[in-house]
Formats: sequence, structure tokens, C-alpha cells
Amino acid sequence: MKKIALALVAAGFSTAAAAGPLDYNHVTGVVNLGFGDANDETDTLATEGNFRLDSGLFFGGSLNYTDANGATTINGSAEAGIALSVLKGELALAASADYTDPETGDSDTNPTVRAQYTYSCENGRHYEVEYTHTILDENGVDDDNALILSVEGGDRNTWRYEAAFTREIEAETNGIGVNFVFPLAPQDQGEIVVGASNTWADDSNQDGYELQFGYRWNLD
Repeated sequence: MKKIALALVAAGFSTAAAAGPLDYNHVTGVVNLGFGDANDETDTLATEGNFRLDSGLFFGGSLNYTDANGATTINGSAEAGIALSVLKGELALAASADYTDPETGDSDTNPTVRAQYTYSCENGRHYEVEYTHTILDENGVDDDNALILSVEGGDRNTWRYEAAFTREIEAETNGIGVNFVFPLAPQDQGEIVVGASNTWADDSNQDGYELQFGYRWNLD
């Protein structure tokens, strides 16, 4: 369950290279603290970021170091994609490669493709739906599919929020979470990121919770 909880948090609130209009051109360092029945004593140090060109091309990646009850795992990813104007919104298509190296020495390399559609309102709010497909290299294991529904609002000069619901289809697990981003004054000093998330499985009454504290450097 800990592995599922961490995967849900990463899917909803980490790499975000196919970011919405309010979340691009940045590098973020965070500390995630886990607790609850399914996520107790799970701590993660993570860094992630992305860069987007005026043409719509974007690049991103992440690196996470997780300690779950003394068992450590290193996970990294790299992603590239393009964002296109479609139906008064934006369609982002991306492909990534994930690498996981647990303490056991067994490593996994799992490519992922995803599509994200963002609809932007006149009030500055952005609604997003994202579908991801991960090809797992384990024999006899089905590929992983996930659906993410999210909303973000505010602006980059005051404060903004990011809220999301994640459904891991094959694993039958769910995650919800919210991040708040507060710029420091002056803004070129960066931003403070705080957030929280909850994960649970359909066939289990054990919930996992996570608190996130981080600092974000803006690249533009």
C-alpha cells in the first residue's frame, strides 16, 4: 500500500511536466512526510521541474529518494512533450521514462505516455483532465492506467492552488490532494509550496496521508 500511495502522490502532484498555465518553468525541492495506517514512517526528499518553450514544447523531470520504514527507494523520470491549442483549450501530449531502484537491487524502467486537456476560464481558473498509460516491465503484470482530474487557480503574483483527484484503474486505488503556492517578496526570491494528500484502496480500510513542504525556483 505504501508503494501505491507514493505512486498516487507522484502522479498527481510531482513531475507535472505537462503542466497547466500556472505551473511551468520552475524547479521545486520538497520534503514529503507520510503518516496514517498505510503510509506511516514514509518520508521522501524530491526535486522536480519543467521548462516550456514559446512553441509549446516542454521538458521536465523528477528525482525522489524515499525511506519507508528503513527501506529506501530512488525514483527518477524524464519527460518531453508538446502543448497545442485545441477547442478553446490546450492539449498536452507527453512521453516519459521512469526509473526505480529499490534497496533490493531490483530495478524497473517503465515508459509512460499521457494526454492532458486544460480548459481555461476567464476568471483565471483552469480545469484539467489527464490520462496516463504506463508500460510495466514485470512479467504477467498488466500495464497501469490512471485518470487525473484537477483544477488550479490564482495567479503567479499573489498565491495559487492546485487540487487533484487520481484514480489508479488496475490497482483500484484513489488519491486526493491540494497544494498552495505562495510567492516570496520580491517574486524573484521564489515561492513556498505547502500541501496535503490522502490515498486509499477500494479493498482496504487503511488510509495513507502525506504532508508536503517545499521551495520553488521560477525560471522565467
